Amino acid sequence: MAAALDTVWKTRVAATEPQGDGWIVRGEGIVPFPFDAVIITVPAQQAAALLAPVDRRLADLAAAAISAPCWTAIAAIDSPVSATGDVLGEPRESIGWAPRNSAKPGRAGPKAWVV
Repeated sequence: MAAALDTVWKTRVAATEPQGDGWIVRGEGIVPFPFDAVIITVPAQQAAALLAPVDRRLADLAAAAISAPCWTAIAAIDSPVSATGDVLGEPRESIGWAPRNSAKPGRAGPKAWVV
């Protein structure tokens, strides 16, 4: 989805600052540059520090969020799994959700499920 965008990956951001109609992003190895938008994808507790200078209320909500740990595995399977659709049934006691990873656009290789 981001192929047509000027996207920066694998970079630690220390601060985001509104500037005019966009944003300045500061961090390790980042030359301050104006961006049209910033998407924060880290856990809420980590996002709080980036949000604080911009929106204190949203930062407080993020800081108060409680993350629940979980285990995730991806399994490549040689034989078909008997399932209808691309998500395995209703949440179960030990498996909360299992989408068919190989059904995502652009995925090649063996059939795989994220459990």
